Amino acid sequence: MVRLFRLLGRLLLNTDRSERQRVLATVRQWINAGISYFQHRLSAFKIKKTAHYSHIIVIVSLPLLSGFFLYLEHVTHYEFLLHAAAIPLEILVGAILVEQYLAVSEKVRRARQLMLIKSCLFRTELRTLYLTNFGALDYPKISLFGISEAGVDQLKAWLLEVDNARYRSSEAMEAVVMEYVNAYPAFNRFLEWAISNDFERIFHDMIMLMHYIHDAQLFKSLHPDEMFISKALENPELMQRTQTVLTDGLKSFLKFCIELKESEPDVFSMLMDDFQASDRLKLEPQKFGTLR
Repeated sequence: MVRLFRLLGRLLLNTDRSERQRVLATVRQWINAGISYFQHRLSAFKIKKTAHYSHIIVIVSLPLLSGFFLYLEHVTHYEFLLHAAAIPLEILVGAILVEQYLAVSEKVRRARQLMLIKSCLFRTELRTLYLTNFGALDYPKISLFGISEAGVDQLKAWLLEVDNARYRSSEAMEAVVMEYVNAYPAFNRFLEWAISNDFERIFHDMIMLMHYIHDAQLFKSLHPDEMFISKALENPELMQRTQTVLTDGLKSFLKFCIELKESEPDVFSMLMDDFQASDRLKLEPQKFGTLR
């Protein structure tokens, strides 16, 4: 701080233009270094609210610093102080507002990337899983053709009904569970992508799902001739986890369809075309009996 005031004194007393420009450049470097240090110190806190407040503090303090230089210019009538007053405003526009704009742009880009990756997974490696899951439902009655023709309101209504979903039989649920086991590599790659792109919610969802898949894999490796669902029916907690995994998959698909219907109707049409093509090629799972 003392050195800053000494520099200001040199600015006030020195009449050499090149010297003033050199001192102004030094002041600019000090301000930039101070802001970088300030942001670095605040970034050590892992609380998002703190980071938000740090931006507010910097945005407020820079205009105040400009006001301070303008006050000095008003008192001393040294014109070069107008240049000094412009430095914090340049930093505000260049280092703060532009940074915020780029952050928003990056968020939009990552959201679109997530949409494209989910579309690819649903149309390829997870297609049989969703065909099996919807085909095994006894309630609500949801067909792929119905999804393709339904409006957003109907999709949202199905989304609520899925919370009380019932399956046709234990064999039907077993088939869905085995499709989750088969899709393990796809979920694992999706987990790695979520970690690389800092999607924390997806990371936690995938961890829960993969723990369940590991349990199913372990059971089938120890009891290859028994149904995993038979074991789940004897364990209320395991049965609840099974119901949650299966219905969460249905909700994930319906939510994605709603998102596409509202923002990317062309992608939604391609998604439904692929699923209905699988239906025509007899890839849709077998019809199950009544749950006993």
